[in-house]
Amino acid sequence: MFLLLCLIRQVSRYAPVGYIVTRMSVRDADFGINAMLRYDIIDRATVGKHFMIDTRGVISVASDLQQADGDHYDLLLVVSDMGIPSQSASAILTVNVVDTAWP
Repeated sequence: MFLLLCLIRQVSRYAPVGYIVTRMSVRDADFGINAMLRYDIIDRATVGKHFMIDTRGVISVASDLQQADGDHYDLLLVVSDMGIPSQSASAILTVNVVDTAWP
């Protein structure tokens, strides 16, 4: 249904909570409820606790990155449709937290 993508983004350590890192752009050829998509960050409790994904596929900063325990995060993103059977695809988003001044 979908292809595996690898994305790399940089975000300032001083970016505020809610800052948009990127957005997954996914299209499904189905219609009706089968075309509805669900977005998830897998293993969010450990790897992705500093980032969140909303119902539109927008990935944003979820916590204070100045308190982050690292400067490199590989997030496994999964999108699934509501078809029966459900089909899904995944992408790896690498987020590099950099020490650049925030505007």
